[in-house]
This record gives sequence, C-alpha cells and structure tokens, in this order.
Amino acid sequence: MKKFVLIGLLILAGTSMLAAQIPADGWYFTQDNLSSNPSNPWAAQMVVQVQGGKVAYVNWNYRGILSEAKDRKTAEPTGAFTTVAKTLEAYLLANPTDLNVTKVSSVADAQVKAFYDLVKRALAAAPVAKGIYKGVATCGWYYGAASAQDSYGTRNTVLITLVNGTIVDVVWNGILNYPGMDHSKLIVSMQGGYPMTGAKQAWHVQAVLGARKLVEVQDPAKITVKSNGTTDAISGASILVKDFLAVATQVLAPLR
Repeated sequence: MKKFVLIGLLILAGTSMLAAQIPADGWYFTQDNLSSNPSNPWAAQMVVQVQGGKVAYVNWNYRGILSEAKDRKTAEPTGAFTTVAKTLEAYLLANPTDLNVTKVSSVADAQVKAFYDLVKRALAAAPVAKGIYKGVATCGWYYGAASAQDSYGTRNTVLITLVNGTIVDVVWNGILNYPGMDHSKLIVSMQGGYPMTGAKQAWHVQAVLGARKLVEVQDPAKITVKSNGTTDAISGASILVKDFLAVATQVLAPLR
C-alpha cells in the first residue's frame, strides 16, 4: 500500500513541477539581440500566450538586418525554418503544459532545444502589458518602407514587432541604391561602408538608438522632430529621424 502511495505522490510531484513552469495568464515575449556581424543577419524572437494555465498561442520567428528587413517567416514562407517552427508550435499547442520536451518527430534535437529554451525564457519574463494598438496587432510583425529615397539615397524601412498591442521591438533599416553595394543600410554601416562626416557614432549604432526610443515611447508622435529632420529626444543620435518616424507612423496607423 505504501508503495502505491509513494508512486502517487511522485506522479503528483512531477505534475506540479510541470505546472509550476506555466505562469499566470498573459502574453510573454523574449528575443535575442541583433548581431553586429552581417554574416549572421537573423535574431530569434518568441511570443507565448498563456490562458487557463496552459500555452494557448506560440510564435517563433526571427527579425533581421537584410535589405527590406522583413521577419523570417514572411521572407521565407516555405523555407526550412518556417516549416520547423510551425511543426514545433503545433506540437506545443497539442501538449500545452509540457515544457520539458526534448524530441519531436522530424525535427532535429538541437532545434527542439532551441525552441523550448526560448519558450521557457519568454515565460520567465514579466508579462507584456496591454498596449495602445489593437485588432490584428495583438501579435504580429509589421513592415513598411518609404515610397521615396531621402537625400542620402536611402528608402527608410521599419519592422515593428507587436505583442498584446504593445511595441516590443523595432528594426530601423534602409534600402540603399548604390551600385556594387549591399542594399541593407545596416549591413553596409556595420561593414564600415557608410561613413558620416562629423557623426560621433556609426549609422547602425544610431539607428538602434532610434528604434529603442520608439519602443520606449510607443508612439512616433511622442518623438519631437526639429525642422532639419533630427531630434534631441534620442541621446547619442544625430542622424535624420524624420523619414523613419514617418514610415513607422504609416505602419502603425491602421493598428490604432
């Protein structure tokens, strides 16, 4: 009799350990930093929603620094990553309280580990508060590009990640139109190919500062722009922000 009681207690203990990994209902998010190495253009993101004590939504994606800076699932809709991501997402939704999975049929163990590590990291973070954006913007990746080049031969682009109506990440890039040069302004700048006279920091460094400021304030209208297209609102940034904010405003307008 004692043996059966002990087995029952062990089963309950194991169940409790699994359940303890699922936090309160809400939206959760984590991401890797964008690499400053152009040969590694992608950085992982993970969005997880918990409802009723179990995972109800999961989306593994990447944002990048390639030209046009679209998210990886959009850029590669039938690619190997997208196929693997959808397989693992479906598996988790079918087993929504088990976060200790190490093997999934047809998926390499390393990819399974990467996926579940990101899920657990997201769920260990603070929940994402409800933001000012709504509708389809509950969770998603939204890309936009300026219709015309600025005075430096750049079409500014933005990729905005929204979770629970909140901006959680922004990639500010530009499409360059110079012969023999990569079209991604971030990559060109990282390679030292976009020098700026008098600038204290490289363009890609300042672009990250601008992107982070938009995440901080949530609304492009809250970043005041001077008549020359720059702003004093972003410490360490002297580059033009006018067109970046205009594209961001255009992307976000339908999501209000």
